[in-house]
Amino acid sequence: MNTPAHGTGPVGHDFAQAPGRGPDYGRYETRPGGVHVLGYERSFEHPVERVWAAVTDPELMGDWLAEAEVDLQEGGTVELRWLDTDSEGRHTVATGRITALVPQRLVEYTVSVHGVLRFELRPEDGGTRLNFTCEMPGSDSYLRERLAGWHMHLDLLADALGGGTTKRAHWFPQRLQKLFEVYGAAGPAFEHPRDPRDRRDR
Repeated sequence: MNTPAHGTGPVGHDFAQAPGRGPDYGRYETRPGGVHVLGYERSFEHPVERVWAAVTDPELMGDWLAEAEVDLQEGGTVELRWLDTDSEGRHTVATGRITALVPQRLVEYTVSVHGVLRFELRPEDGGTRLNFTCEMPGSDSYLRERLAGWHMHLDLLADALGGGTTKRAHWFPQRLQKLFEVYGAAGPAFEHPRDPRDRRDR
C-alpha cells in the first residue's frame, strides 16, 4: 500500500512483500481517524476442527495466546489474561464480548486493550487457512509493537498445533527482538516472558 493523494485515504504496508520475507509476515492499514487494521494469513497442516479448538477453547488458548475464559456464543463474554508481565509485574487483561460467531469458520472477540480480534478459517488442501485481523487504535509505535506481538503469537499457535515443545522463556526474547526489528518497533513491550504452558502461578 502507498499513501494516497492528499492523505485522505488509508495508508499501510505489507511486510510479506519485502525482499527476503514470506507469507507469514503481517500487513497493516491505517484508516482515517487513526484506526489500524493488522492482518496475517497462515496455513496449517491440521484440520479446521483442530485449529478452531485452538482459537476458541480456553484450555488450548493458554498454550499460545493467553489464559482465557470464553462463553462461546454470540454476545458471550470473553476474558484474556496474558501471561507475560511488564517491568512492574502487571499482567495485561482484556475483557469483552464475542461479536461474531460461525462455528468452525469465524470467531470475533471485541475486547478492551487489543480491540477487535477476528479469526476466519477455511479448509485448504487437507489443512486450514487462517486469516487473522486485529482492528485497534493507537500510536505508530504501538502499532509496530502489536505487529511483532501478533506475529509471535501466531508462531506459537503453529508450534502448539504441531505438538511442539517450544520453551518460550528461552525462545521468546531472541525471537521477539528479531520481529521488532522487522516491523520497526522500538523494543519489547513486555518483560519476564515464560512458557505459556506453565500454569504454576495460577
